[in-house]
Amino acid sequence: MSRNQRWPRFWLCCGLALVWAREQPVEAAQPCGFILLSSTEAAALQAAARRGEAALAPALSRLRQAAERALGRGPWSVTFVPSKARSGDPHDYYSEGPYWWPDPSRPGGPYLRRDGQVNPQRFDGHGKAMSAMSDAVLTLGLAAYLLDDATAARRAAEVIRVWFLDPTTRMNPHLNYAQAIPGRSDGRGIGIIDSRCLIDAAVGMAFLSHTPHWPDAEEAAAREWFRRYLDWLTTSRNGRDEKNERNNHGSWWTAQVVAYAALVGDVSTMQMGFDWYRRRLIPVQVQPDGRCPFEEARTRSLSYSVFNLDALATVCRMAEVEGIDLWGFQTAEGAGMAAAVRYLTPYLLEPDAWTKPQITAYRRQRAPFLYWASLGLGEAEYRRAWRRLPSQDNAEDLLLELLDRSR
Repeated sequence: MSRNQRWPRFWLCCGLALVWAREQPVEAAQPCGFILLSSTEAAALQAAARRGEAALAPALSRLRQAAERALGRGPWSVTFVPSKARSGDPHDYYSEGPYWWPDPSRPGGPYLRRDGQVNPQRFDGHGKAMSAMSDAVLTLGLAAYLLDDATAARRAAEVIRVWFLDPTTRMNPHLNYAQAIPGRSDGRGIGIIDSRCLIDAAVGMAFLSHTPHWPDAEEAAAREWFRRYLDWLTTSRNGRDEKNERNNHGSWWTAQVVAYAALVGDVSTMQMGFDWYRRRLIPVQVQPDGRCPFEEARTRSLSYSVFNLDALATVCRMAEVEGIDLWGFQTAEGAGMAAAVRYLTPYLLEPDAWTKPQITAYRRQRAPFLYWASLGLGEAEYRRAWRRLPSQDNAEDLLLELLDRSR
């Protein structure tokens, strides 16, 4: 697309953003912080990066390389991948449940569930695109903020514009048709877990918003998209269903709600998420010895236990940034994150010692909950364990490495 072709679209998006912004009450338009980092931490990291501190050099090199790759990828849109969403609207996100398979005894009939066995033929085009988009926004947002990289900032803004803002390509702010099951369901509440990657996009936007390179109107429009999605998450039937799930689905619903509320400055909804952690997530999901029985009942019990703690730790970390201690919360019986992290950490280092069901090999890699727990619980052993594990090739892992090397 030529530069001249892009300008009309840019101004259309800006105008739309201004309309959306006017619709909001003034008190809702609060500036966000950095969601996963305090303002003090972010400023210190930025200062260290721009001073070129030697300890940060490997992570900054990794960031530059990742940003360079991100410049050549995308943009992405649900409209670029035709789907079978019941609505017929190309702007609607659609996916199919990963563990559902055709019934060989009933060709064309309802699918059957095989827990932990991913159907490689399922439709996942929108999910892959959303994940790639979110990773790119966080990578480019980090480069823009830490390195004052205007090129990265402009590319991040373009990626955001295409996925969230442009009337011809934007995604509608709901997941009514996520994790559909052919022959059984057009979309389910548990499909909301598909959008957990949008936490990365939100964090990337938070970094980008603290640079001079993102047009105000587009920033306002992006926040408005998340405000509408947050409303859907907290009021729709699918959203309520996911909130009340008793396993990692409920945990990731809470993590998403808190992150998006932080982005748009919705303090009351953030507090609701923190209260839900205390009243529901820990009491229902975690045993006093640290086990998560609903995850251990699955066919990939170690993988899901780690997945759940990543979500719970994300909630704890966001609360920590707000000056609220969820790390130290425990039930009267002693269930809490301290017990959960203590219980699971040895198995990340030695997964072969895990004796519960795990039908696929567990891949040893850095788990975000380990690093966040090292900060929130003040346990250096978790930081050492995190460092011993292989890195993940994604923007969240890069953010943690940057933060770790700056300390």
